[in-house]
Amino acid sequence: MRRYTPRETPILLIDDASPDPRIEQFLETVCDDPQFRIERNLENLGFTRTINRGFELSGDNDIIMLNSDARVTSNWLPSMLAAARSTPNVATVTAMSDRAGAFSAPDIGNENDLPPSISEEVYARAFRRRQVGRYPEVPTGNGFCMLIRRAALNKFGGLDAEAFPRGYGEENDFCMRALRAGWKNLIDDRTYVFHDRSKSFGETKDANARQGAEVLAGRYPEYKLATRAFHEDEAIRFSRMQARQALKDCTRAESVKPRALFVFSTQSGGTPQTNKDLMGALAQDYDCWALRCSGDVLELSHMADGELESVVIQQLNRPLTPLTHISQEYDEIVEAWLLHYDIELVHIRHLLWHSLNLPHIVRKLGIPSVFSFHDFYTLCPSVNLVKEGVFCGGACTQVGGSCDQVLWPAKMMPKVDFDWIGVWRTRFAEALEACDAFVTTSKAVRDRILTHLPLLPRDRFFVIPHGRNFPFIGNVAAEPQATNAPIRILVPGNIGFNKGSDIIKEIARLDQGERIEFHVLGRMTKAVEQPGIVLHDPYTRDSFLSKVQEIRPHFGAVFTICEETFCHTLTEMWMAGLPVAVFDFPTVGGRVRESGAGWVIDHTDIPTLRTSLIEIGARPEELRTKVDSAIRWRNGPGKGLTTNWMAAQYLDVYRVATTHRAGKLRIDRVVAEASTPRPKIAVVVPQSNVNFTRGNASSHIRVWERTRNELDRDVVYIRMRPDNLMAALHAGRVDGVIIQRNAIPNHWIEEFLETFKKTGVPYVVELDDDLFDVPTDKDPKGRYAAAAQGLERFAKQAAGLITSTESLAGRVRRIHDRVEVAPNLLSRAIWSLPISTRRSDGMIRALYMGSFTHAEDLKMILSAVEGVAMRTPEFRLRLIGVCELPLPEWVERTDPPDSARNYPEFIHFLAEQRSDLDFAIAPLMDSPFNNQKSDLKILEQGALGLPVLASDTQVFSSFASVEGVYLVKNTPSAWQAALEDRIAKIGNCHAEGRALQSWIHAHRELEPSLGAFDRCVVELLNLK
Repeated sequence: MRRYTPRETPILLIDDASPDPRIEQFLETVCDDPQFRIERNLENLGFTRTINRGFELSGDNDIIMLNSDARVTSNWLPSMLAAARSTPNVATVTAMSDRAGAFSAPDIGNENDLPPSISEEVYARAFRRRQVGRYPEVPTGNGFCMLIRRAALNKFGGLDAEAFPRGYGEENDFCMRALRAGWKNLIDDRTYVFHDRSKSFGETKDANARQGAEVLAGRYPEYKLATRAFHEDEAIRFSRMQARQALKDCTRAESVKPRALFVFSTQSGGTPQTNKDLMGALAQDYDCWALRCSGDVLELSHMADGELESVVIQQLNRPLTPLTHISQEYDEIVEAWLLHYDIELVHIRHLLWHSLNLPHIVRKLGIPSVFSFHDFYTLCPSVNLVKEGVFCGGACTQVGGSCDQVLWPAKMMPKVDFDWIGVWRTRFAEALEACDAFVTTSKAVRDRILTHLPLLPRDRFFVIPHGRNFPFIGNVAAEPQATNAPIRILVPGNIGFNKGSDIIKEIARLDQGERIEFHVLGRMTKAVEQPGIVLHDPYTRDSFLSKVQEIRPHFGAVFTICEETFCHTLTEMWMAGLPVAVFDFPTVGGRVRESGAGWVIDHTDIPTLRTSLIEIGARPEELRTKVDSAIRWRNGPGKGLTTNWMAAQYLDVYRVATTHRAGKLRIDRVVAEASTPRPKIAVVVPQSNVNFTRGNASSHIRVWERTRNELDRDVVYIRMRPDNLMAALHAGRVDGVIIQRNAIPNHWIEEFLETFKKTGVPYVVELDDDLFDVPTDKDPKGRYAAAAQGLERFAKQAAGLITSTESLAGRVRRIHDRVEVAPNLLSRAIWSLPISTRRSDGMIRALYMGSFTHAEDLKMILSAVEGVAMRTPEFRLRLIGVCELPLPEWVERTDPPDSARNYPEFIHFLAEQRSDLDFAIAPLMDSPFNNQKSDLKILEQGALGLPVLASDTQVFSSFASVEGVYLVKNTPSAWQAALEDRIAKIGNCHAEGRALQSWIHAHRELEPSLGAFDRCVVELLNLK
């Protein structure tokens, strides 16, 4: 209830004079929470009278009856309210459930257990997204989770406590009274609430049910016929069909991620591009959507494969105007979209051309929201706070005239003067009051915003600089020259008045191209050919370096005449190794002073400014020093400011917003805990792609699945490459590091050891094999042998090691005495598979899979398998991976396609094979190296729903008593006998496989262990 119910919604708990002491103990846990109201009956009134008392205590509000054995899910309340308001004369709305009789899905009744790999939260989300909100009309509701409109209570009275004192039938009676009067009872077919059913009444349920049914039959002779709708109504049957499809959706992790909506306005410039960067980096954790408005057209888009794809476009009948900055039509459309598309987080990046009611709509729906300040639009429609060519800083003194603004048609905007700015800021302050957290990109900008919007909460106002992943780095600065040839100054971007176009033109007019040559890489307002200004075509991110290399500038310039909130062009020039001259404003000036990679110069007098630029070009040694500073920044803080690092900081903000919206921050202690940034732990694995989505199977199993970020985890993990990690260490942007196996190349180990020592940042090494002593048959190319010495030195200097088994831990304690074990476990995100049954084809198939390192294990039992194949012609061995050896005809070699080479896709490829398979085998030679391995083979094959024959070694010994696993001595005769016995009992495979699958999900799932893993990492790294 606390997690999923908007904090503005009061929750009434009534103790009906219960003799159970646990009730009082429970009530004490919520008595300090203002969302909960606790009432106590002086004597036991019984269920129905207590519910009626609750109605009376609820004032004029609609109410929801919720059984104590019901478990609500995300968005349950806004969805039920939307159903209640979907049509006139609604009396009741009932949610759907797993155990609510006629209201159950996928099947009517009370047997809708989820597969062991699917959680309630995930299924409820998939269910909601599959449904379309048809809200079927039914004769009655169900009081396990039933909304009653106050208007209906006022008209028909409360529940009949005389006829139904103990429940069972009281809500049906109320609904039938309403139905006879022409009111409607609806099913909310987008809300799924789990229910234990009948725990509320214990052993008296059968008698209560019989008594209630008799009363209903006597009062409403039409009742039985009316209830046929639950079986026959097309909308209900459709909803149940969609509920079944939702189970399949749960097997695709991308289908059930929480959805985040990013709101912005323009399609060009820094805000949408940075927004795309953030969405891409968050794609590991969120399903990202975007809402854009041009003032008269709304567009909702979905990010897929890194690009935004339009989903729906809606033309507004009346465009928004700045006079009110509000549109009721906009509000209704967006509220419907937020519900229909199941948005769980809203990040407002800009409110230009959007309704100022948006934050309040989001709050009404119980959705956490974050607001970003990318400029000063909230303070003034001029956006940049420039008055008559001078930065005013927000202290508006405009009287009698009007400041310039270009974002709205001039005829729509009143004079931008002192009086209008007062109205403007009041409206924005009222809108922003509904947001849960705030972000900008520099402390100076935050201070300026707070000066003029002082009611914003400083403790929920965060500073996060923009992160970038640069496809380029370079050293493009031209060598300083002793001649009087013009100094080439690069000015990238679209250069308008606020970006210094008039200043550039005036300097060029004074200089006439003799000493200064500006190279504008982009568009320039009212640009004309004149000496000293060279115009180039606009650049893209990918083309920036090549275009600048052609120009070969001596240094760059950012001539913005107002405060920037960040300045991407400054970052781009530094990443190209170019120092930059800027004007003295806190953000860009502060960045230049901190890095030393440029000059902060005065711009109040243009001739003096021209002289300053000429003097910079005339000091070659200083220019070289500034170039070195730019390169040093690029290789240090610049490389460390990745989009993944930026996303990690935003996850902290989203955590604060989510807990604030849920009401958990109402207790001071929790406020402090949630507002404190969580430790940022870098994660480095070998051989991953640039987006950290494809890597070795061990990287997925051992590291990436364990370090998926969630808002309720106490650590934030950041995937990095070694070069990004080096930069982040020097910049102090991470608190600790997890390094898997040999992810740090051998030639870099000494430099990393020195950097770790210098920065004091601790690291742990994660191992799933003894890489210090790999047998030659497992290392035919000698790769591990060549790296063993460096890796051992690296591991010895670590804060600790993490291994996959106790046996391996004992083995590597010769290297380090701090070793923790994190056993291999299966992640629901990968292993939520559809239920599959064996198709009938007259064959008997066993599965064996592995890499080339398992070839010897297969050879060990090949003669036994061959003996079985000779005796049983219908037997086949399905072989996936392992080796390229010549194979007999009873072996079916099945190689995964290229699209299934990555581990998550490979698992779905395996699931597709499942319907052809009866059981699996997991032979493993008994050797010192193998004995350090994990039991992953049984986990994976068992999670497919297959019983497993496995070698009777210490690796698999923990499965000795688990149904569906048979341990076999490592002799050909034992393996042949075990295989023949398995084939003789082939009819038991399905039941045994399902039992093993259930056991694995109950005992070896990853998700329940994540808190312990976080604590283990924090303890090993000695972090607070």
